[in-house]
Amino acid sequence: MRLAGSVQKVQILKAEIERSYVTSPTLVENLIRQSSVHDVSVLLKQLVRHLPEPLLTNSHMDCFLQVPNIPNVQDQINTLNLLVLALPDCHRELLQKLLYFLAKVVEEEDVNRMSIGNVAMIVAPNLFPPPRLKKGNHKQNDIAAEVTVAAMSSKVTQLLIKYGNFLGAVSN
Repeated sequence: MRLAGSVQKVQILKAEIERSYVTSPTLVENLIRQSSVHDVSVLLKQLVRHLPEPLLTNSHMDCFLQVPNIPNVQDQINTLNLLVLALPDCHRELLQKLLYFLAKVVEEEDVNRMSIGNVAMIVAPNLFPPPRLKKGNHKQNDIAAEVTVAAMSSKVTQLLIKYGNFLGAVSN
């Protein structure tokens, strides 16, 4: 996830997926299997980053970014669960599949050297697309505020990956 893929191969892969995913899903699956992990991960990050609305939605983004400020881990998990439940169905389902995949990447840390912190740092900018700064609160070029948002988004992403299998379900 941290290494760049071939720009040309990613463009070809994206074009073929867009052209054939409905009519020939087996072809697309085979194409993905034959592609390098780096090309597929670049494409995945691009697709998440360029959704018409961010995966965590504009209306919920600031709430997600406040979760690390909650002192109790169980309360953080409960808050994340409520936020995930509040997402539109298609966003929630995609997020759950993405978190499952990212957890699998982290499980292979011994092989891929991708810790949960590394994965979160790479994926967070795609879940929390810039600019997250509000013009009324910060100057657009306020580097300290940008660093704070980057750190918070990485922390939230770590929580999402770590507790993803508990999120999106209504408890008894």
